[in-house]
Amino acid sequence: MSKTTFHPISSSAGDKQDHTSVYFTLISDHSNASFSGHDHVILLTFDDNYVDQSINLILSILKYHPDGVSFLCLCPVLSAENQRTLLSSAYPIRLICYEHTPFISTRNWPACSIFRLFSPWLLDNQIHKVLYMDSDILCCGNIQPLLDAAPACLAMCSELGGNISPMQQQNITKYLPIEVYCNSGVCVINLDAFRQLYSFDSFVTLFLQHQADLQYPDQDFLNFFLRDQTVILNGLVYNFQPHELWGSPLYRQALRSCKLIHFSYCKPWRCRSELFLIQLYLRHSEYPPMIRRVKSVRWKSVFHIHSITHFPQLLRLWLSGQ
Repeated sequence: MSKTTFHPISSSAGDKQDHTSVYFTLISDHSNASFSGHDHVILLTFDDNYVDQSINLILSILKYHPDGVSFLCLCPVLSAENQRTLLSSAYPIRLICYEHTPFISTRNWPACSIFRLFSPWLLDNQIHKVLYMDSDILCCGNIQPLLDAAPACLAMCSELGGNISPMQQQNITKYLPIEVYCNSGVCVINLDAFRQLYSFDSFVTLFLQHQADLQYPDQDFLNFFLRDQTVILNGLVYNFQPHELWGSPLYRQALRSCKLIHFSYCKPWRCRSELFLIQLYLRHSEYPPMIRRVKSVRWKSVFHIHSITHFPQLLRLWLSGQ
């Protein structure tokens, strides 16, 4: 496959020079017949390890929104098999694959985790707004208000539980005047506003200056430096993280009201995941290969010691059909 160097249009903000093509090389850009640029665009970024999870997310959204949404997958180079799987599907998909030079440390996180940060400059200027979602999310209701959201710059959900490390807490106090920390697993991004605020070069410069303070590179950066431009969304509805509320009175309330469930901590497809998370993931899954994969690890997780300690609660959950 031949490579095409990408030359984006520079932002009007800051330095007019734009060195995106130094770090990112466009390898392929293909859409299937169902994709429409006039729909609400949902942005996903993933690698070969999360293709099945991403398709599961796509199908869960299409269950509630069969029309009016298209999926833009911004990825590192995927295997030929995975590209065929995505583009031969009936789902409305545009798949854009880049090679990139590792110029930012992502530590233990996959390299594609920073792609959403640079989406304003990696996507063409005809795309003005996207709804981004992590691939470990499933949709369980109508999200039209989220699709229609039009923040001046960014919209994210605040963290509800204690999923904040001591290092993050220290940096939150350092950078934020109030202790509000958002999870970037679901965010509405006004791409035009980003392009106006920063050029690619100025954005990279700011990131590199502070990356030593960033435990979660993309999420921390958005919290620390775009806080004043961020609209806070209801996390119980649009970014419900069940492990944070398990065992609390809010858990059942959130199950009734949530539209997006984020499996951000224990992954249900791993054999040492919590059993209640596996059951919840299966309940809202739509993609048969992913359902089979999760079911194959379910019984191994029964004997995970943490699951056993919660056996009475798990039994009640199972008997209630949840």
